[in-house]
Amino acid sequence: LKCYDSGVNEMKIFKTLRQFKGGNTNIVKFLEHFEHNNHFCLAFEMLDINLYEYIRCRYFFPLDINEIRVLAQQLLVALKVLKELRVTHRDIKCDNIMLVDRASQPLRVKLIDFGLSTRTYSMRNYVFKQPLSYRSPDVILDFPLDEAIDMWGLGCVLAFLYLGRHLFPSRAEYETLSVMLKLLGKPHDTLLTFGLSTERFFKCVKGEFTYTWLLKTTEEYYDDSGEVVVLRPGVHSDLSCLDDLQKKRPESKDPLEKRDLLSFIDLLKKMLDMNPSRRIAPLKALNHEFITMAHLSADSSSPYPQLRTLDPQFQPDTKWKSKYSTGPGTSEGPEPGSQGAVENRGRFLGPQGSGGEQGSLGSVLQDETGPEGEHWQQVMSSGEIGGQGTETGQAGEDKPRQEAGTGSGPEVRRGLGEAGESN
Repeated sequence: LKCYDSGVNEMKIFKTLRQFKGGNTNIVKFLEHFEHNNHFCLAFEMLDINLYEYIRCRYFFPLDINEIRVLAQQLLVALKVLKELRVTHRDIKCDNIMLVDRASQPLRVKLIDFGLSTRTYSMRNYVFKQPLSYRSPDVILDFPLDEAIDMWGLGCVLAFLYLGRHLFPSRAEYETLSVMLKLLGKPHDTLLTFGLSTERFFKCVKGEFTYTWLLKTTEEYYDDSGEVVVLRPGVHSDLSCLDDLQKKRPESKDPLEKRDLLSFIDLLKKMLDMNPSRRIAPLKALNHEFITMAHLSADSSSPYPQLRTLDPQFQPDTKWKSKYSTGPGTSEGPEPGSQGAVENRGRFLGPQGSGGEQGSLGSVLQDETGPEGEHWQQVMSSGEIGGQGTETGQAGEDKPRQEAGTGSGPEVRRGLGEAGESN
């Protein structure tokens, strides 16, 4: 009973999360569990719509950098809590991030769906597949795993919010990996040696004293796997590195806005490091200048909107206004199709939390450059926008579960069926 077992696992994870006594977690509130007609059911607080549906309601119009910051901070707090409790979510994606209430708390979000979650120390005993658009190279190449895969997933989420499309294609693992290598650079050969699936995608070329891993051609990959792969153009086509992400927005004449965008790109690079041991940890990310806004001066002469204070209670900041809309379907925005659909923006909420640095995977995955070495060149790629409000994994895997209905209310009860039923 796959769904039943998933529900029991999720219930156990939430019991672990209750051990956290540090305040707000930005994780959905678990209320109770029960059985009904041989179904294991979980009850959660009522939330609004998921983040993918929110972007779809905006006709995939990208979010403003300031909006992305508010969302990123909340999700980093959630990842920090999970890391402290040694829990890995393993399914970070837009479907599993829900807005609390667009009317009263715009851009307030919570992380949901812990059906695939596990204790970090036991991850190597599991076989699972993330949705391809969010799948980390650690999973594709079968490196030793830890919570760094969640940070990769969050980086993919933030880039999706910035582009309105996925970074990486979602059709085949070879295509996804080839785009990563083309734009982010190849991981160090020493690191690739640790991948149990490296030989599936790479061939080892040995020299007299050295060796190097080279990505198989599509023909070589077909000969070995029988899988036909078509490399298609995407958002990544006009990008040579992640810094070129600036091309995706109109050039700003405001130096503060330019610097803010560069700061966002820098954080994205650290989230999407191909080496999981160098990937930024949640507490360090919360201290990054993009989140703290330490790089933004208090120059009131600049027209660029700034959040002056950090509000731990996430109360709306009425001084915070911007030049884009919250999008169709929000309480403060016009209805879909109206002329003003991209002219007004709703209120913002202040980020909370900060912190110091956390540890990483360990020396076994650190390449010869060490943790202070240069990061592999980071860039963008894209995939197809899937579905009407949902994103799916491969062959029905990792299907999103709507944790709650629209609006706010006391609670929602979700049943997890027996084998063969959708979750």
